[in-house]
Amino acid sequence: MTLDPVRLGTPPSGTDGDDARTAFTRINANFAELDNTGFTGHFPATREVSDCNHASGPGWWSALGGTAANLPPGITYPCIYTAVSASGFVTQLAIEAVSGKSATRAYNVNNAQWTAWIVHANAANLGTAAAASLTASALDATPGRVLKVGDHGIGADALSVADLNALVGKGGVYRFNNDAINRPPGITYGAVLHLGRAGASEAIQVAYSVTGYEAAVRYLVGGVWRVWVNSTPAWLGQTWQNMTGARAAGVAYTNDTGRPIQVSALFGPANAANVTAVLTINGLGLYGQYAGGAGVYVNTATAVVPPGASYSVSAANGAANLVHFFELR
Repeated sequence: MTLDPVRLGTPPSGTDGDDARTAFTRINANFAELDNTGFTGHFPATREVSDCNHASGPGWWSALGGTAANLPPGITYPCIYTAVSASGFVTQLAIEAVSGKSATRAYNVNNAQWTAWIVHANAANLGTAAAASLTASALDATPGRVLKVGDHGIGADALSVADLNALVGKGGVYRFNNDAINRPPGITYGAVLHLGRAGASEAIQVAYSVTGYEAAVRYLVGGVWRVWVNSTPAWLGQTWQNMTGARAAGVAYTNDTGRPIQVSALFGPANAANVTAVLTINGLGLYGQYAGGAGVYVNTATAVVPPGASYSVSAANGAANLVHFFELR
């Protein structure tokens, strides 16, 4: 209920006001009302609730039993202050007696429902990120700053990079096109994951093609980038291709695909017996079939050519024309 003020009567004499006994009776009743709402002393027993929803009247309430229903998240032993508007709207402030954590919520008289508790943030428990500065740009690598969505290609479209060597100290995911400098051999359009830190002379880059299966990796060691190493699983996405129109006997070619390839060629007709077909890889000749007589066709060995290796095919012990040249690439 509301407090009952002393009637002072009509000034200046106030003779028609409360007598002393009546006035002090009202004062005592007002103190009792304040005591009953927890404003002036200990919580009375009538103010201990087993359900926070029951703390709906104005003043302070106790839910210190530890088992009350509808407690704020993470708060078990709250003291609750409730304020009520003339129209029936209610707000509650809960303060944990043990930890000092606090939370608020409201009762909406229009739909007769309590809102969810909102637990208040404790600045001491927010960690360093709450007080850190945001990054100043999408490529800001300043230690200690808080990343935004899109920084270093995280959580948004990857940023475009024109030189993969320029990513030193800028960790993240980036995309590159066929005009990018220092991109992996055989990958024209792709994305690169760069792992490094500002000021360091070591880093790692993993690149992937966005148009095929190719992948590659390289390392920055002592400030020097190692060569790209193709890390695509062997033969994945590769097919046998007829390269006859682009190859000639006795001419050395280089495997510049960045991946292992296989080579096989057919020669014939042989002009004599014992004519053989030779596949040469980095100067080492691998002999294939031998002709049993003139007019016979012979195959080279089918062998793997490592990335960067030179290779050629030729006929030996006589003459034979290059008929077919196939590569698994």
